[in-house]
Amino acid sequence: MALDGFKGKIKTVQFDVTNISVARNIGIVHSAREIVAFIDDGAAEPTWLIYLIVPFSRDEFSAVGGFVIG
Repeated sequence: MALDGFKGKIKTVQFDVTNISVARNIGIVHSAREIVAFIDDGAAEPTWLIYLIVPFSRDEFSAVGGFVIG
């Protein structure tokens, strides 16, 4: 599996239903931290998450989005 090198660093949840809204809700329910990131079926640029987490240092942001390759 592509995520094997990240064991212990990220959390994944197996979900086999074709419904992105439900899949995201399941991901949020199973989240272990304050920030949840969804790549969906795209490929993230290597610094993608770094740029997305910076706005969370300010109280007026509760959600952010960014560019993905794919």
